[in-house]
Amino acid sequence: MISVILAVVGLLCCGPFTGIPAAIVAWLELDAIKNGKSSPSGKTMAQIGFWGGIAVTVIHGILWVLYLLFGMLASAGSY
Repeated sequence: MISVILAVVGLLCCGPFTGIPAAIVAWLELDAIKNGKSSPSGKTMAQIGFWGGIAVTVIHGILWVLYLLFGMLASAGSY
């Protein structure tokens, strides 16, 4: 559940600063479920948190690349 919250917060404002921890926490939870240390009932939420954290990180990475690209294009105008 914590990984899903981190992924949503990352989507709204923090990007990879909470997206990467969301994926890590979810990965640890999925590993605990696989080893029988945690209840299998949380598997779906852990998968949502894992893929959500990865998606948030990738989306924010693409947005930063576009931001830098458009900034370079805007500053390369002729005077």
